[in-house]
Amino acid sequence: MKKYTVVKPENYTEEHVKYINQFKDSISLLSVQTNLMLGLKDTTLKFITGTDTSAKTLGLKYGADFTGRGILDIPCDGVAKYAEQINQQEQGLLDTCDISKGLEALSVFEFADGLKARTVTRQLFYYQPSASILGITNSVINVKLKDFINIIPSYILRFGAIGSIEAMQQDTKIENITLNEYEQEICFLFLLGWSIQQVTDFMDIFRPNNTPRTADAIIKKKNYICQKLGLTNTNLKNLCEYLFSIGFQNKMPESFYLKMIGTKIIN
Repeated sequence: MKKYTVVKPENYTEEHVKYINQFKDSISLLSVQTNLMLGLKDTTLKFITGTDTSAKTLGLKYGADFTGRGILDIPCDGVAKYAEQINQQEQGLLDTCDISKGLEALSVFEFADGLKARTVTRQLFYYQPSASILGITNSVINVKLKDFINIIPSYILRFGAIGSIEAMQQDTKIENITLNEYEQEICFLFLLGWSIQQVTDFMDIFRPNNTPRTADAIIKKKNYICQKLGLTNTNLKNLCEYLFSIGFQNKMPESFYLKMIGTKIIN
């Protein structure tokens, strides 16, 4: 296999620049025709360009506004403050000099368009004729809640290992009834199929008390939630069916989001 070498921007040849400009033209076309989130950085981890959709998620107006900026230079503070994590991931990929390798990360950030979960696929951007690595491409997609739960096992929620899916605000109303944050969390965990004991154990770690909770305490809270929502049948299955019927499963309590904010390599 041909050995590739990382080339700094100041050492780009005319052929390199021509190749990069062709890619920039492709991104400009994609910006007009699609909502694709795609960006290109050079080997110093400075942006060369990106699609307009990507720009808007990071507080910019157009993809061309990326030019010359590093992560610390973007106006979206919710992402910029994790620049060190992002740069470490990208530098690690560059250091491999292996064009067959890629990196996939789950990024949970307060983007310019809100608190979201997105997967970022990073690939080395290379010029084959001279075996040159010229930068890194970042392809980003939104993660749906159901897919998020599949990607991130429940124990990561439990231990807060990572730090983006639509967040449920504390004042979110359900059929004109407001559940507090703790009640939202319990309902969400029930919809994951967790048992009373699993929820009890989770809450002892996520929201510790001076004394350990009992399963009876969660049962009483479940019954209270049912009464609050006007459900005469306090059976857990009945509560879950009701919550599912009103789309409660499509949002995650904001407290869980905030616990997990950041970026973590998943592949």
